[in-house]
Amino acid sequence: MKKCPYCAEEIQDEAVKCKHCGEFVGHSDAARTATNRWVFKTNQIALLTLLAAGLIVGGVALFYNQTETGGLELEGCHFTRAGDWVQVRGSVKNNSNRRKRLVAVEIEWQGGLGSVYYTDTSLVAADTIAAGGRSSFESGRRDPGHNIETAECKLAGGP
Repeated sequence: MKKCPYCAEEIQDEAVKCKHCGEFVGHSDAARTATNRWVFKTNQIALLTLLAAGLIVGGVALFYNQTETGGLELEGCHFTRAGDWVQVRGSVKNNSNRRKRLVAVEIEWQGGLGSVYYTDTSLVAADTIAAGGRSSFESGRRDPGHNIETAECKLAGGP
């Protein structure tokens, strides 16, 4: 039996590592080199895992900023009728400093006394509206009974 040079506990004469404190004893250069390699690889794996998690969180935040409606302004909702056909035209302006994706406008086709006959969602920009840019939209439907008198537009999913 011998004493561990690090914790002074008794260990076997042939021991390479102290069972009490975990330090390597005896052939210290080779043992420490192996331990340092293991610690280095473990630290690399931990760092790569944190980096991957950060990229995922960043990607989700970027996607959210591109799909939310903050900073968007609805510019007009012009209703027209031509025979049995009604149509709405307008545009959406991006007042934010970020591009916006998947912008949609909800259209309520209304009849007399404000009753809603139909509600449509019109996709304004399937790819993007650049920061400071605008994109136009139009939507139409047949109304042979001439029940629809007007339409109201609002940004879908937002204010």
